[in-house]
Amino acid sequence: MPPPPKARILILTISVGTIAATGAWYGASLKTDQELKKVLPFPLRTLQVHNNWLILRVKQVVQKTQEATPAERSAQLRETREALRAQQKELERKVAEVRARQAKEGKRRVLGV
Repeated sequence: MPPPPKARILILTISVGTIAATGAWYGASLKTDQELKKVLPFPLRTLQVHNNWLILRVKQVVQKTQEATPAERSAQLRETREALRAQQKELERKVAEVRARQAKEGKRRVLGV
């Protein structure tokens, strides 16, 4: 059995190397995406930005949060709670407006206006 041509061996070697490198790169990007999904409060795809600065910034924020003292964490939680309550009040106001408008439209339909 004759040995395979050198060109074929070279092509197979380059192909296998390329496949391995692509797999490593793709796997690393999947791991990064999974880490960001754990941290971000919104889907990663909404950012439309995948750059090292963003990843570094998110990691810094996470590290800062993890290293915070209990008093700092408590203060952060209070601020977050206040922001969420303000958002809740705004949403409740909007829901009340919509319900009032629906009730008004319902009366119009009954009266045939």
